[in-house]
Amino acid sequence: VISTSKGVMTDKEARKLNVGGEVLCYVY
Repeated sequence: VISTSKGVMTDKEARKLNVGGEVLCYVY
């Protein structure tokens, strides 16, 4: 789960939107 300027989203969503963010935790 990554906290970005667009809110909290999953890693896949963040990569899809090409946004960076602080990694809160990894969900496998």
